[in-house]
Amino acid sequence: MTGDEGAPMLPLDGFRAWLIAQTPAGGFAGRLLRELGARVELLEPPGGSPLRSYPPFLESGESAAFRYLADGLETRDLPARPDASQVAKVEIIVHERAVLPFGWNPIVEAAPLPERGRAVVALTPYGGSGPKHDWQGTELTLFQGGGEGFLQPSGLGYEEFPDRPPIGVGRYLGSYQAGTNAAFAALAGLRSSRASGRTERVDLSVQDSQLSLNYLSVSRYVDGHFERRSNRSFSYGGIVRCADGYVEIVPIEQHHWIALRELMGDPAWAQAPEFEDTVERGRRGPFINRHLRAWAAERSVEEVVARAAETGLPCGPYLAPKQLPEDQQFQHRGFFRKGAGGELAPGVAWQLASVA
Repeated sequence: MTGDEGAPMLPLDGFRAWLIAQTPAGGFAGRLLRELGARVELLEPPGGSPLRSYPPFLESGESAAFRYLADGLETRDLPARPDASQVAKVEIIVHERAVLPFGWNPIVEAAPLPERGRAVVALTPYGGSGPKHDWQGTELTLFQGGGEGFLQPSGLGYEEFPDRPPIGVGRYLGSYQAGTNAAFAALAGLRSSRASGRTERVDLSVQDSQLSLNYLSVSRYVDGHFERRSNRSFSYGGIVRCADGYVEIVPIEQHHWIALRELMGDPAWAQAPEFEDTVERGRRGPFINRHLRAWAAERSVEEVVARAAETGLPCGPYLAPKQLPEDQQFQHRGFFRKGAGGELAPGVAWQLASVA
């Protein structure tokens, strides 16, 4: 399906969203809704949105995070009370408060429901219920509280720095995970609203969103396996140092083992009978890694990745930020795009050719 000018229509073309964002979590939800075609209006309180104060900052003093998250959004003042006739034209409201601003709820509830429904998403650090429902949270506390920090570093990082305290990750990963959940929860809320004929409210926790990244660790715990940094790694493979950088090798299945042997030139030691059994091979992971790391240390990242692709072995390079826009795969998909200030910025992972 295409629009009047022949451009592919997006899923939320014609939808209107109000965003009351305080953190990158809400900001990212708004950006994703815009990427899906919605008209997103960032409602700013007096003094401007708190999003404007998030680092890093450009030489001009402007928040680079705000420029990225608000790119393509309309900005307007946050009204003390919204006009009911305007609320009737808004299908999505995303806010980062336990409740909507004082005086908003009666107006939102009384406003006529748009034909395509209405979803109101509350995105807060710990959700709208429970003993921590009114606690504040930061990227650091929510990331660690979601369990991921407890498991970092692992693999090669833990081997080389076993006494290192738990670490975080760059910038706003936990917030972006929560923002992603909020955007798609809004879509689910719209569907439910159309079915019920009333405004659908969604209560979403940033910490719960972060924890959802670790579902595998939780499921293993239920099965009696307690994952920690010292044992959270592949039996062999994982992070491997090359002559000029690092790659990640993920040999999970039997045919991956065969591919790994081929990658290394099918050495004589790998042909021993004990390496044919998956369990026995896993027990000999440290031995395999010693040979694999010695082999990779003499070769470049580019060579290892290219040869792994030829054998069918899952393998990818660790790229520095400045290398990402130069990656051929990202270039082919047009992932990095010029922002409002002309700088390159990440796009989204999906491509929508048409919407039936």
